[in-house]
Amino acid sequence: MKLVLPYGTVSVPSHVEAALDSGQAAEISHPGAPVIEVDCSRCATLRLSDVSHPFTLPPEAQDLAHAESQLTVLEHHLVKLCGVWAKPQARFVANYFSALRGYVGENQAALEARAGQLAGLVEPLHWCFAAPMPLPRAHIGLDEKGNLSNAGHIVRTRVDFAFWSDGGLSVMEIGTGNQTGGRRRALEALADAGVRVDRIDPALDGQALLARLGPGFTAFTDGLDLPESPFHGRGLPVPA
Repeated sequence: MKLVLPYGTVSVPSHVEAALDSGQAAEISHPGAPVIEVDCSRCATLRLSDVSHPFTLPPEAQDLAHAESQLTVLEHHLVKLCGVWAKPQARFVANYFSALRGYVGENQAALEARAGQLAGLVEPLHWCFAAPMPLPRAHIGLDEKGNLSNAGHIVRTRVDFAFWSDGGLSVMEIGTGNQTGGRRRALEALADAGVRVDRIDPALDGQALLARLGPGFTAFTDGLDLPESPFHGRGLPVPA
């Protein structure tokens, strides 16, 4: 099964719902209403580098000259997808990217050694793009039987952030306040469908944040020979 997740919007636009109903999800990811598709049969993490990010205003070439500026562009893009007034969610994005930078800094020597001959071409911060991709304001659909579904007679729940990792779909709600009964029941329905549902304090940062998110976040570079960037093709060629 391929799971389609609209994200970055208050609600799912009608033209996106129509495309989902007709099975044309691969064609409908656009600026202002992005959509991502994940293959549930593959236990592969959806990484920052895996997404063709549909920017409302494409970044300029000088903004993508180095890994640090690329990260900043992507961080600001994801903050915008959280919504104008979503301060705790914006703080989570900032803390998440800061934690990724911190992880790479702490493991820089080992990561440079892993790059081997390409150590001079791969900037250390390029490894940040191997981290799981947060999907702000993701919309997750459940059918009448409570199973994950893309279209038809489904009920969608908008969550603060969704991640797809080798452990499946996980949802992170940001904040420590009380939930309404309806909200609590909607999240419980997602949990019953096999979605990991958790709450994150927006003040949590650094390696403590990655540890709270789970094993796939605390060692997100494991198993990779080289990092990839969402802004530069599909990887770095080995020199002849």
